[in-house]
Amino acid sequence: MESEDFFNIEESSILNGLYLILVLKNKKRTTIDELATALYLYRFPFITKQIIDKEEEVHISNLFSYAELNNLDTMLYPFLLEKYNNRFVSSLKELLARELVNVEQDYVYLKKELDLKELLNEEAIIQIDKKFDYIVKIINSMDYKSLKKKIEEIVGEKHWKTHSL
Repeated sequence: MESEDFFNIEESSILNGLYLILVLKNKKRTTIDELATALYLYRFPFITKQIIDKEEEVHISNLFSYAELNNLDTMLYPFLLEKYNNRFVSSLKELLARELVNVEQDYVYLKKELDLKELLNEEAIIQIDKKFDYIVKIINSMDYKSLKKKIEEIVGEKHWKTHSL
């Protein structure tokens, strides 16, 4: 896989599955809703930027480029949510079919025997992993209901409801 392929989130359930693996690497056990939210905040980092405290804006600007924070999707996100929701579901199905994750009650987690060492040698994946690590910290830093409420206030309840599982 070429480095730029790691950012082609639109077209690949396998790539989106990789992103879900990176979320699960950073958040060992999570609900499907939190998993979907992490992917959403990665895909739309300008929303992530609005959730964090002002002091954190420097940190997020170091992780995400200006182009990532201010791209065409920024303007079109209300129309793109259903598309990304479908891709999230197909990616999760991909991970389940490949037996890379377990689902137990309401939680999803990586299988213990999954070896990520080779995967984490790729510089592009290391950068993506750092972004997901930061996003997971945001999700862990607040009550999930409060986080959802903040997102609803930013994107509008109507649009968030189409994303929220």
